Amino acid sequence: MTLLSDPRTVRSRAALISAATELIDERDVASISITDVCTVAGVSRPTFYQHFGDVSTLVQAAAIDRLQQVFDATIALEVRDEPPVMLQNGVGRLVRGLAQHAPFYRRVLEGTSIFAAHAMVVDYVAERLKAFIERSGVANAEAITFRIRFLAAGATWLVIEQFGDNPDPDGLDAAATRIAQQLAQSMADGELA
Repeated sequence: MTLLSDPRTVRSRAALISAATELIDERDVASISITDVCTVAGVSRPTFYQHFGDVSTLVQAAAIDRLQQVFDATIALEVRDEPPVMLQNGVGRLVRGLAQHAPFYRRVLEGTSIFAAHAMVVDYVAERLKAFIERSGVANAEAITFRIRFLAAGATWLVIEQFGDNPDPDGLDAAATRIAQQLAQSMADGELA
């Protein structure tokens, strides 16, 4: 059995990510220590270091874990719709899902290496967007990898901007619609083809 398949290792990693998520939901990343995380997770410091080198790395893992949950919740799209409609519906669901955890994402982006955290989110969104494009059949995703990343970076920034210090809940739907329309328009105009 490898370390990655050992159930104890899987459980301790999940406990650390869950603890970090819980702590980030409550307070700024800068105020979270390894001791805090270990106490909430119910693990020892050596166990922490078995999985993560520092709190910043754990915070990034917690952010990706939560992003994964939000993206997974948006997967249930009607595949019989036209790609622009699928995209608009999916991005709308995604932005609303992210909005539920806006303080968490704001703390992650403010509390870790901003460039590393932003690049991590853009890469993740680009991979998910690429998977969507492959499923929709609208373009050869491999041939347009740079464009996909470019669009992911722009969409990510617009979402981050929308979550500012005082997000307008009514504005989130409008922002989701604008972002989805922009991505869908890029596809319809052949910019992705």
